[in-house]
Amino acid sequence: MPNREGSSLQQMTLDGVFLKAQGPCTFLRKIALKRVAEFIVCDDQSLSVANKPMFRNCLVAMCPNATKADLPSTHDVTTYIHNKFSEFLDDLNVLKWWSCVNYSRHVVS
Repeated sequence: MPNREGSSLQQMTLDGVFLKAQGPCTFLRKIALKRVAEFIVCDDQSLSVANKPMFRNCLVAMCPNATKADLPSTHDVTTYIHNKFSEFLDDLNVLKWWSCVNYSRHVVS
């Protein structure tokens, strides 16, 4: 398409702007479990959604090389959430302890 000066303009391409994916995705069970647990907790979903056939089909569609054993079950998600919450409470107790120690240092000095 010529412009006002008579030269033609060419549309730029996006080659080199985006990285192209190489081959099928690598399915990591640990990451899938974390993401499914985050989806369930943050979106206020039922824990049973992890065992629903349609949800599991979505996971397989996103990464076709995943096996049935790779997909997180309701039990896996429940255990993961419980463990993460326990770690969170432990971290809070450590912070509570440190705040008590720092407070007592200021009071004594």
